[in-house]
Amino acid sequence: VEQSSGGLASALRCCVECYEEVFWIGWPGCAPPKEDQQRLAQRMLEASGKVKMIPVWLQQSDVDDFYTGFSNSSMWPLLHWMTPYARFKRAWAEAYRRVNDQFADVILTVATARDLIWIHDYHLFLVPQMLRRKRDNMLIQEQAAKEGLVQRPGHLPPLRDSDSHEVGHVKRPEGLPSTPEEENVEDDKSEQVLHRQGHSEHFDFQEAMTNTPRGGREEYTTACDPKVAEEGGELKTAAGYGGDEIKRMRRSITQVELNSKLRIAFFLHTPFPSYEVLCVLPQCVDVVEGVLGADLIGFHTYNYLRHFRSCVIRLCGFTPEMDHVDHRGQRTKLGVFPIGANVQGVMEAMRTEQFAEHLKEYTEQFQGKSLVLNVERLDYSKGLPQKLAAVQRYLEEAKRNEDEDSDSRTDKMEELRRRFERLGTHKANRGMATSNLRR
Repeated sequence: VEQSSGGLASALRCCVECYEEVFWIGWPGCAPPKEDQQRLAQRMLEASGKVKMIPVWLQQSDVDDFYTGFSNSSMWPLLHWMTPYARFKRAWAEAYRRVNDQFADVILTVATARDLIWIHDYHLFLVPQMLRRKRDNMLIQEQAAKEGLVQRPGHLPPLRDSDSHEVGHVKRPEGLPSTPEEENVEDDKSEQVLHRQGHSEHFDFQEAMTNTPRGGREEYTTACDPKVAEEGGELKTAAGYGGDEIKRMRRSITQVELNSKLRIAFFLHTPFPSYEVLCVLPQCVDVVEGVLGADLIGFHTYNYLRHFRSCVIRLCGFTPEMDHVDHRGQRTKLGVFPIGANVQGVMEAMRTEQFAEHLKEYTEQFQGKSLVLNVERLDYSKGLPQKLAAVQRYLEEAKRNEDEDSDSRTDKMEELRRRFERLGTHKANRGMATSNLRR
């Protein structure tokens, strides 16, 4: 088991020292048979030091479609403003969602309440939202089951216990055929049920709209509002629904959400394009909404953050502030965190004997020569042809300048020689003139 030497691993190696316990969850770079996965996972765990490595096993088809396909053939070109290189396939997008879902499932097997989950790079754009939904839904359902609470859609208040067994047969409007059961219902009970449901002979449409959950939904306090649990405030309810029941249900579920909330951060190690470029991707809305599931999104530069805010406005319809986005009862903070080199690690490496040996070897090999050093991966987004052309132009101009300098030095030496000759002739003539005067 060897640690990766990539830029992401190198950048994070110094950060993990700040935490007592760290889990590194990722694809190990191979696709072994299922019978070997458990053995290899145990071997990786045993070889781990402070950072415990948890593998996410992918099938070779998913590796091809998710990594080589969607990530590197669809996302990578667009993130670098190179739309002519982008390629799209529906199978790639399906594999991308499937693998992101698999990552979310593995993360939830080790994540506990209030853990910090740090997700990296464009390969996992959908994981933050998936984690949020999977975790919250699972715990809310468990708590609701324990409390015996009836779950309903978020914009509707819960059913009252008294309503669950009294909802009987409602008399149908005239002109519609009635069922056999309706014919056996007593008239007085039907009238009672009709009155309880808000129907009467004098039906007021405006009054009904104001007394329905839809008409009064703007007055509800959200279930995720921390003030409900901390201050114990009463929840506003629509007319006809008991305040105690909805208060008890919303308070219990809210407390579960607060106590089990995962702290999710996302950092993008690549540029983020403008809306005009990202909208080329068929799944652009899913990508933006997926990463909005994080509590914090980090970018390299403010320009990338600005492009992301533009995409949030145009693709999702939310109105972000300068440093955060409020959406669906959640706040996602935005930040700029320029990543740098691990200076401390570089300084420690320069003090090793191995570095001293390499330095001596290179000094002897390239003594008296000039070096052009460029550390870059072989990728079209790095501008390698342009860089090589620049190096070639530099060498050509350096040679031309050297020739010009040589010619210039020759001309100067010739001019200096002629000056010396003129000076000698002047001295000889001066000597002859002096001797003639003495005579």
